[in-house]
Amino acid sequence: MLADGNVGIGGDPWRVLFRAGELLRTGGQCIIEFDCATTGVQQRWVRLESARTVGPWFKWASVGVDGARQLAGDVGLTITTMRTIGNRALATLAAA
Repeated sequence: MLADGNVGIGGDPWRVLFRAGELLRTGGQCIIEFDCATTGVQQRWVRLESARTVGPWFKWASVGVDGARQLAGDVGLTITTMRTIGNRALATLAAA
């Protein structure tokens, strides 16, 4: 399960989903969270900040629901279900 936008780790959602697909057993599924407020794939540099510290910059990506099917297809997966909850969408993916 990749929740809280974690498909964007490293700024390369194609790589993350490809690896998720490699880890699936025959008939397996993964659950991926997509962003309803984002359009397409947006890649950027971000950093975490708190009242006491500022972290280093790192690559991050956000993937909108409108780009989810294409992204999944690009890495050999298919979306079997999609459920929207607020501004987030949970999709179940399986091997194509």
